[in-house]
Amino acid sequence: MQVSVAFRQMDTSEPLQSYATRKLENVLAKYLIGQDVQSQVVFSVERFWHIANFTITINGWTVKAVERSENMYSSVDLALDKLDRQLRRVKDRFRSHKPNGRERRFTMGVLAPSAPTEPPVEAAEEQDAAAPTPVTVVKHETYVAPYMTAEEAVLQLGLRGAEFFVFTNSESERINIIHRRHDGGYGLIDAEPPQDS
Repeated sequence: MQVSVAFRQMDTSEPLQSYATRKLENVLAKYLIGQDVQSQVVFSVERFWHIANFTITINGWTVKAVERSENMYSSVDLALDKLDRQLRRVKDRFRSHKPNGRERRFTMGVLAPSAPTEPPVEAAEEQDAAAPTPVTVVKHETYVAPYMTAEEAVLQLGLRGAEFFVFTNSESERINIIHRRHDGGYGLIDAEPPQDS
């Protein structure tokens, strides 16, 4: 197992690093014997919150657990409890999943509000309060859209704790986006235009 540890907005702590690494190894040993596992642990402090962020990659799957509390050791324990629950639910999938090495890449633009221009005072008063804020693409980032079924994408969405997940549907070979709906369900978007026949 490879473990990468980083400290942000706080001093490096060898005892904390040893504590988190030892506990992480204990959790992984229960579910992933003989698996190639890469782990990233990030400790950070924001205001009075102590945040422990664990990201585990196993056979092409990514599991993420983030927790915060007023004490970093408590945050580590809470995050690893969450990780333990997630691994328990999907351990058989990790053991049986063999990545085929196929992947597609896509580019996503990162948007930011455009630099404000100062309109004349009378124009500002007439401007509709609900007018959209202009945005500009500030950079482009490239991501991998792994091949998987919609069912596997839902599982990946839950493991990552994300609102959406982009993947290549292994049945249609098209870029799809799975997202959480407000009613607790999931939505599936086919992001590629249909091919003309």
